[in-house]
Amino acid sequence: MKHKAIYYKQLTNGNVAHVYEHMVSHAVTREFLKRELYRNFDYEFYATTRDGIVRLGVYANDKKILKLFYNTIKSHKSSEQDIKDCISQIEVEYKFKAICDMPKVRQMISDAEKKPWQDHVNMGITDFPKQLARNYKTKEISLTKTPKNMFETYELRYEIGACETNLRPLVPYVLYSLGITVLDVVSVKLSQTYDDGDKWAEYQKPMGYLNYVSFHKTNNYKKADFLKIQKDILSKFKSDKVSSKIASAATDDFTTENSLITNNENYAMSGHYIGEKLFKKYATKENVKIILDSIDLVAKKTL
Repeated sequence: MKHKAIYYKQLTNGNVAHVYEHMVSHAVTREFLKRELYRNFDYEFYATTRDGIVRLGVYANDKKILKLFYNTIKSHKSSEQDIKDCISQIEVEYKFKAICDMPKVRQMISDAEKKPWQDHVNMGITDFPKQLARNYKTKEISLTKTPKNMFETYELRYEIGACETNLRPLVPYVLYSLGITVLDVVSVKLSQTYDDGDKWAEYQKPMGYLNYVSFHKTNNYKKADFLKIQKDILSKFKSDKVSSKIASAATDDFTTENSLITNNENYAMSGHYIGEKLFKKYATKENVKIILDSIDLVAKKTL
């Protein structure tokens, strides 16, 4: 993607910074989904926290997306429910229980929101991190041992039993785009979930991709909740507009050196190497729709 924007913000407390990173990231996801902008083919987005330093990056071919991104992170104001949701996500991420002093956390988040974001091009140098920023146990948030069986995990799977040979190298792009967008919608609609990793079927005739989504058992999310989101996104992706974007993004990625899916990864997923001209020939919106029509959706609780 041609354009990028990267922003930094440094907090003194690493645990609170992690909560803040989750909140701003979800604000970006919500805002982009409202405009039917989807990760992987409309934009790429990264968010990390290290020693109290929050780093957000967006990459896009359309400069307007960079402006929308900056306006979103600049204007975001959190609610107490946002904070609680993100603390819950972090508990699931680390598989720990968080003990919080909510008034202090709210104040630190409020202070963080008043600090300006520093863009990577023009910023100076960040402060050397204090020990507090690297400590998992602070007076505001302390991560402690988790009670047994506190969390639950679901597999969200996308399976293709049979596919024309020349379409197989296109399949990973379609499955990944679909899976990552489902995760984004899940994070917005089922706000206390956490993306717990993914897995590809490799060196197999049937092709497949799955994501793990974890949450507190007390949230009581059900198979039907996940399956509905999968079906809704699959339906949206069959439009001419979205399927064309997927085909175009796949072609761009396949023909670049810094690709999202390398040739060797694509070979493991599809079982084939393919030439650039032949890939371009088959990376069409019509073929993306054929692949989408052949996908079986599965949502199931892991053992």
